[in-house]
Order: sequence, then structure tokens, then C-alpha cells
Amino acid sequence: MTFTPYDILLVLAAVTALALAILAWHRKLNRGATSFALLMLAVALWCSGHIMEMSAADLSGKIFWADIQFIAIVSIPVFWIAFILPYTGQTARLPLNRAVCLSIVPAVSLVMAWTNNLHGFFFSNSEIITKNNFSFLIRTFNTGFWIHSFYSYLLLLIGTILLIRTILRTSNPYRGRSVLLLAGALTPWACNALYIFRIEPFAYFDLTPFGFTLSGLLFGLGIFQFHFLDIVPIAYDTVFHNMNEGLILLDPGSRIINLNPAARKILDVKTSEAIGAQVTEVFSRWPDLLEGYRGHNMNYDFEFKKNNSGLIYNVAVSHLYMKKILRGYLITMRDITAHKKSETELRKSEEMFKALSENASDIIYTLDADGSFSYVNPAWKKILGYSRQETLGMYFIEFTRKEDSERSVQIFRELIKDRRVFTDTIIKLQHKDGSIRVFTGSASPNIDAAGKIIGITGSLKDLTDQQKLATELQQAHKMEAVGTLASAIVHDFNNIFMAIQGNISLIRKRIDQEEYAYQKIRNIEQSVDKGTELTRQLLSFVLGSQYVVTPTNLNDIVRRTSNMFSSGSKQIKIYKHYQNNLWLVDLDPVQVGKVLMNIYKNAAEAMDGKGELYVGTKNITLGTHFVKPFRAVSGKYVEISIRDTGCGMSEEIKQKIFEPFFTTREPGKGSGLGLSFARAVA
Repeated sequence: MTFTPYDILLVLAAVTALALAILAWHRKLNRGATSFALLMLAVALWCSGHIMEMSAADLSGKIFWADIQFIAIVSIPVFWIAFILPYTGQTARLPLNRAVCLSIVPAVSLVMAWTNNLHGFFFSNSEIITKNNFSFLIRTFNTGFWIHSFYSYLLLLIGTILLIRTILRTSNPYRGRSVLLLAGALTPWACNALYIFRIEPFAYFDLTPFGFTLSGLLFGLGIFQFHFLDIVPIAYDTVFHNMNEGLILLDPGSRIINLNPAARKILDVKTSEAIGAQVTEVFSRWPDLLEGYRGHNMNYDFEFKKNNSGLIYNVAVSHLYMKKILRGYLITMRDITAHKKSETELRKSEEMFKALSENASDIIYTLDADGSFSYVNPAWKKILGYSRQETLGMYFIEFTRKEDSERSVQIFRELIKDRRVFTDTIIKLQHKDGSIRVFTGSASPNIDAAGKIIGITGSLKDLTDQQKLATELQQAHKMEAVGTLASAIVHDFNNIFMAIQGNISLIRKRIDQEEYAYQKIRNIEQSVDKGTELTRQLLSFVLGSQYVVTPTNLNDIVRRTSNMFSSGSKQIKIYKHYQNNLWLVDLDPVQVGKVLMNIYKNAAEAMDGKGELYVGTKNITLGTHFVKPFRAVSGKYVEISIRDTGCGMSEEIKQKIFEPFFTTREPGKGSGLGLSFARAVA
């Protein structure tokens, strides 16, 4: 086996093809890279087989290696078309069923070539010819070979035509690299033609492997220098021409290289007029557009008036760099008319919302998606006392009672997660002064254009005064019922008690004080006194008390009543605090004294007759907001505070303490009218 300089060149070609195959294989995720790798691998096999053929000394050895080469020869056209189709955008990759169909003729050709000695359909008259110290295998090509050649050339021709069509696209900025591919595609054609048609001086040298190797080098330049498998030209062409935005491609000198149909429509220019012209010339018809570009604004808006209609476009100018060298500019013109219109409508809607909410008597608020306040209208401060600065950024539950916080969190979760809408929901919030305000609330989630919940909008209607009015009305109805009952029986009871009292007094005068009956009669008298007092209280409800109002110092009444109560309740210690220079109050001293005594008695009962009682007076000034629920006028007031060390009352009892005949004492130990009377007097 002898190697010649020609063989060495073949070895270099094989190594080059193999290296290109390996490099392309590493880029197999890109379109066409796998087919290109297989194409170069086939070329390497062809070169290697040709080396062995040229080195073989006998006819059988040359025929064997020639048949080995045929594996590559029949495969290369299929791999070529599989590479070109994705590159030119005909398909993402060659489907398997089509690849099988394309491989039928090559597979049959390979079998026929390997079994040629049985039928001679491919070759005949095989012989070795020696020329210029080279020995060549010469065979006569028969019908089968020409069928194979026709099919192979057909695939190569289809791929070449697709490449030419890509090059002829005037909008394609990748034309230079496509020309490299075309040159690579035509080289094997020329080399194979020299071999088949025995053209001197290469009549017997099969230069086709060298041609495909040269093709591979040109393709490799495109792959590794220009990355044409990373940016598919047809993909660029499709995207560039089909984008709705206007695109204008400029060179570094601001001359127009290309513009897509959308840009031509916006600027109302023809391609022939725009290509090669300075962009400032094309923009000169629209001063605002030109001024923005000359001002080196990278992003600006301008209004384009055409056919009595105004369109607004956003213009973005991008620099195009390659290896840190400025290669040109890309101008993008996007129609934002609808967006601007939406912005205007949204602004008007927000202004209308603000105008309505700022003047609304009910509270209107918005929360962010995390539950913090992003807006409250003036009614929030008016009703709850918190300013906007104190409220914004705070969480809704920070204004609720502790016992209501869990329910508030549950409502918030249902609003955000379930997108539920709440209406007429009772909510209790704390006023800045610590009092509780009752509201009926409505809330719904805020949803943006993308369908995402960005917050909550809600309203609160204050029901506190309304509820207090309803409670007072209910109390009035109860008092009316008591009055109806009392009016029917109070006078009869009073007459009966007077008759009993008179007769008992006469009997008591005739009985010795030491007798047993005397003490029992005294008990009867005390019971009659209690009954008389009860009828007097009932009579006050029915007829109303006659008040004698005089300017009075409440310190005097508190001092007198507390001393009177203290003398009969030795186990209760009373602590007193009197305001100096206490303001005078117009009141009935007798009625107020009765009220205080009733309250002292209730306190004693709550402490089981033993404990501490704190009584005090104080000058206070009440504002309009505080007195509004009580339908009183603002101004100067005198406060009486009474506090005991008893066990306290539950919420349920607090709701009933002013109801007539309601008592927590055992039957027969309380009338249930004490606090009702106190409230009526107050």
C-alpha cells in the first residue's frame, strides 16, 4: 500500500470534514446543525475511502474501497437537502417519514452498487489505469449509476434553488452569508462534473470529496463566524415583514437599508424611494418625528395625522453593535393610539372616582393586595378620626377589634383568593378615641387587564347613630308598655297600700312593743313602704316626674348622697375626688340624688356589700363629633364618674340593664326599676 501527495491532501480533507462534523454536532440544538454534522461526517468517510482506494494496488482492493465510498456518495444528497430545508425556512426539521422516502433511492442504489458483480446494472469493464504515477480505478457507468446520479443531482439542485431564492430576497441582511453557502453548494457540482465527464487535466481524479470539503469550510465559516444556524435568515425575513410594528434598518450613516411593510404604510413611502435615502429626508414630512430623531431621543411619542384622523406612535431607536462596533440602528414605530386612549379614559375614570369619593358621606377606601390601605376618602377621618397620613400603609385589621380580626382576615382571603364580592356586611371599627363604630360594608376585588387581582375597593356606611336610635326607640316602646300596664294598676295599688298602712298603724298602737306580733307588724309596714315606693316609681314613668331645676354644684349632691350611703354601708370604703371650681349645672337636685343613690345601691349589690367605691367629678368640654350620637350640643359639661370593685357585667347583661323590671338579683330582692329610673331622669 503506497501513499501519494494526493492521498495526503485527501487525509487533510477528511480531517477537516471530521472536525467540522464534531463542531456542528455540539450545536445540534440549532436548526440544521445535526444534518450539517452528518453531511460532513459522510464527506470524511468519502475522503477516507478514496484514500484507501488510491492506495490499493490490485483491482479487487480498489473495487472494495470504491463500494465503501458509495455509503457516503448516496447519503450526501439526503443530508444536504435535510440541511437546506430548515435553513431556508421550509420546515423546522426534516420529518422522519420524509427522510425515509428520500432515502429509498439511495438505499436501493447502494444495494445495487454492492451487488453489481451479479447484474452489472451499475458498472461494467472495471480496470486500473496508471497515469503520472497514479493508479486509478476506471469503470463504465451503466443505467443504474445514471439513475442514481440524476436523483442525487436533483436533490442538490433543489437545495441550490432554495438557497438562490433566499439570496434574492432584497430584504435579507444575511445575504452575504447565504452567498457563502451558495458557493459551497456549487463547488461539489463543478468537481463532480470534472470527474464524470473526464475533463482534463483532472480526467481521472475524483475531486468531489475535495469539493464537499471546501463546501464544509465555507459552511463552517458561516456557522462559526456568522452563526447562520443560530439566526436563520428566513426566520429574520418572516419576522421582519410580518411584524405589526414599523421597522426601519439604518446603516451607521443613518441611511435606510431596509424597512418593512408596516413602516412603509406608516410613512406612506415606496421601498425604492426609501432604500438608500437619509432617514431625515424620509422623516422631513413630519416635523415632530424628525425633531425627536435629531434630538437623539431613544424613545419618544409623536402624533401622526392622516386622513383627518390622529394616530399616536411610540418611536424607539436602538443601536446595533457587533463585536463592540456600531453596525447601524433599528427604529421601531409602534401604534399606541389605543393605549393612550385607554390611559386617558382611565385618568378620567380615576378623576371621577376621586371626585365622587372625596365628597361622599360614606367611607370609600382601597386596599393593596397585601391588605394595606392605599386610599381613604375624607369621610374616613370625619367618622373614625384618623388622618390619611395615619392610615395609608396600615392594615385593615389594625382598625378592628381583636375579637373581630379573625373574621376580617377570612373576608379578605375570600376577596383575594375566591374573588368573592361582599355586600351589606356588618363591620365594627375602632374610633381614634377608642369607641366602637358600627358599619355596613361592601367590598370587591380590583382586577387588572391581565386578570390579576391588584387590590380591593370597598365602602363603609356608618350605622352607629342609627343603631343607637333604634335601641332608644326600642327602649321607648318598652317604657310605653310599662306605662300602659302601670297606668291601669298604679292608682289601685296605691289606694290598697294606703288602706293597709292605716290599719297596720292603728293595730301597732294597741300592741305592746315587746310582743311577738308587734315585730311582725313592723315587717308588714316595711313591705308596704317598699310597695308604695314601687308604685311611686311606676307613677313617675306613667305621668313623668315634676322637675325643679336650679343651678347646682354637683359636688354638693355627690358629697351628700355618698355620705348618706356610707353611713348605711360600713363595709364599703368610698374614695372621693372633687373638681375644684366645678361648673354649675342646671338640674333637679332631688331627682339626681335619687339617681346617684340607685347607682350606689347597684354597686353595693355587685360587690356583695363589701368593697371599694370611687366617685369623682370633673369639668369637661365635648366636641361636635362626640355629642352627635347623643343628639346633644357641644360645649361645657360636668362629668360624674362612679367605679366599683365588683365582678363586672357581661355584654349580654349590658344590653339589658336599662330595661324595666330587669334584674340579676334573686326574685323578691329587686324591682328592676332602679337603673331604668336613673336613665329616665338623666
